[in-house]
Amino acid sequence: MRTYAGVSVTDNGPRERRARARGVSLVAWLLLALTGCDDAREAEPTQPAASAPAGPEAPPSAPAVADAGSSAEATLESSTGQVENVAGVTPAEGVTEAATETAAPVPERVAMVRGLPAIARARAPRASEKAASARNREGLELHKAGDFAAAQETFKAAVLADPGDLKARYNLGCALARAGEVEAALALLEQLRDAGCLECKERVLATRGDEDWAALRAHASYEPIVAGVLEGLTTVEDAATSMRAWIEDPVEQAAPGLISPRLPVYAKILCTDCDPEDAGPGGDDIKDRLRGAEAVTRWYRAVHRQAREHRGVVIGETLRCRKGCCQFKREDAKRDEDGEEQLRGNTLYVERVCFKTVDERALWLTRMTFLDGG
Repeated sequence: MRTYAGVSVTDNGPRERRARARGVSLVAWLLLALTGCDDAREAEPTQPAASAPAGPEAPPSAPAVADAGSSAEATLESSTGQVENVAGVTPAEGVTEAATETAAPVPERVAMVRGLPAIARARAPRASEKAASARNREGLELHKAGDFAAAQETFKAAVLADPGDLKARYNLGCALARAGEVEAALALLEQLRDAGCLECKERVLATRGDEDWAALRAHASYEPIVAGVLEGLTTVEDAATSMRAWIEDPVEQAAPGLISPRLPVYAKILCTDCDPEDAGPGGDDIKDRLRGAEAVTRWYRAVHRQAREHRGVVIGETLRCRKGCCQFKREDAKRDEDGEEQLRGNTLYVERVCFKTVDERALWLTRMTFLDGG
């Protein structure tokens, strides 16, 4: 009689003893394995799924969801910021709503403004300009009727037709502000500020007295935008001084940034005592409406070239500015008995330049006046 693991057995020979030994070893191994699994379960923390340890080496466990998939498919965020269940799926046990909440979506109208094409300053094809102008007129009618939602879509169509149409873009901001879409209207105002073009600055400053934008003027972000634009403008005197170098030599000097790529400049050459045929391009009292910087540059270079072929261009050294216009006074000019200046023949005299202004600061050039000495 022998005892194995507390069990008495009869010894019937070496073969039977080896068989019994193998059986006892198997029982012992099974007992050991079962004891080890229980220990592992007891040692494992029973934390909720959302309370995973912090740090890159301990990534959080994914919460159990009824249907496998991304958390974006399981929850959506409403316009009020509350997490809503989708298709009957609820957050896993122990996971708070804050843990499943996604980043706040961009409001629809703000996204629409940000998706507009960049402001283009080069002129669009004539067909695009006409299409944008037509949509802008339609939008104004809707705006006047109080249908601000439809007006927004119509102004947007105008901007898409011609991204440089600032009237349509500004009017879109008016419709957004009237509809209470303050954040979207501010986003559009920031677009105008950041573009930096001359007309863009004027549009930003125009909101100060436009009742359509009244809701924005109380917003904390509004005044810094407007103040920054105003500080970037120059005085009328400084604007006229910057024009002088280009007027004296339009070939070597680049056209000043004060000439808009799109807006017209009215150019006039006065010739009262000379033969119209000798008065320069166009004859007596030339009046030209020049659309944009390219047209202005081309026109003045032709005038300047013809003047240089004769006795040149004279521009006074003294500036006298009033109401947006600056006159170049020639203090050393010869005068007759009546005090009138005696002009030299075949000479082009620069009389004055005028600017669109706001708060006594220059925005862009609007007029150039010359005098042909005959």
